[in-house]
Amino acid sequence: MISKVYLRKKKISKGRVSLYLDFYPPILIPGTNRTTRRYFLNVHLPEKPKSFAEREHVKSIMQKMEIFRLRVLEQIINEKFDFYDKIVEKTDFLDYFKNESLKHNKKWIYVYQHFATFTNNKCTFADINVALYQRFRSYLLNTAKLRDDSKKLKQNSAAGYFSTFRGMLKEAYKKRMLKENINDFLDRIPEEETEINYLTEHELGLIINNECPIPVLRKAIIFACITGFRRSDILALKWEDIKELPKGGWCVFKRMQKTKNMANVPIGDDLMEVIGPSGEGLVFNGLTTYMLTYPMKRWFKSIGIKKDLHFHCTRHIIHYYLLKIKNLQDLFFRQIMVWKRVDFFKSPAFA
Repeated sequence: MISKVYLRKKKISKGRVSLYLDFYPPILIPGTNRTTRRYFLNVHLPEKPKSFAEREHVKSIMQKMEIFRLRVLEQIINEKFDFYDKIVEKTDFLDYFKNESLKHNKKWIYVYQHFATFTNNKCTFADINVALYQRFRSYLLNTAKLRDDSKKLKQNSAAGYFSTFRGMLKEAYKKRMLKENINDFLDRIPEEETEINYLTEHELGLIINNECPIPVLRKAIIFACITGFRRSDILALKWEDIKELPKGGWCVFKRMQKTKNMANVPIGDDLMEVIGPSGEGLVFNGLTTYMLTYPMKRWFKSIGIKKDLHFHCTRHIIHYYLLKIKNLQDLFFRQIMVWKRVDFFKSPAFA
């Protein structure tokens, strides 16, 4: 509980002083874990008034600021929030955004970096309004990629970033950092339909039958094709997540990082031979996010896969020719039934 509020002066340029309130103990900034002792009033007065008029002016302002100090103390004691709102408005929004992004995935960090660039690294909560929101929307639709400024950010990426930004503002509103939910006044960025790339029988055979300069990369790709696991779950998969079943075979028991749902995915002995032998720690020890980008594409190109495939494509429906593969056929079919049962039956194989 705040017990004291002082009206103090700080010397600034040109022989002036800036007035501020000094809290003891420090006051907690709502919605954050930070405290502050100072609240500047944006009132600047001459340090040494030279004329009678200046002295009377300073005296009048000081009297008004003293009344304001008493009102602030009263609001804090009565747990009213008018003054807290003023503190929040002066709080650094970018600092808040950065701290929130560190609690989430890299996508949040990318959105933060774009917004920091857009605002020239200067933005408070008082600056957050519909007009700024609309300008940031236009910025995302016309800006370049962070890692390659020679390429424009794709519309679907912009849509995803804007959706993340909207989600962050909604959480800030729930924490009373914003007075209104700005999302209610604006539209999302529409996504464009994209062509889904599939792995054909021939391409999957190339992956299975060719050695990779990075052996753990090949194992991870085959495992992802069979189970449909996302990149984040592949990287975090541990041997303790894979249990041997009493009647034979194996099963992966793992909580998915994105959905937080528990997945129970059966796998066979043949897949265990591909990723094994079993041990301790990470199943794909040494695998990095970078390996799943350019190194994977280089390997695909070297073995004859010419498509521009991303690792996420392993989650897509395997082409219906997969049913003709003798090696691992039953295993692949079973996993597709588990993970893709709805979309799979839309394939030409069941037309």
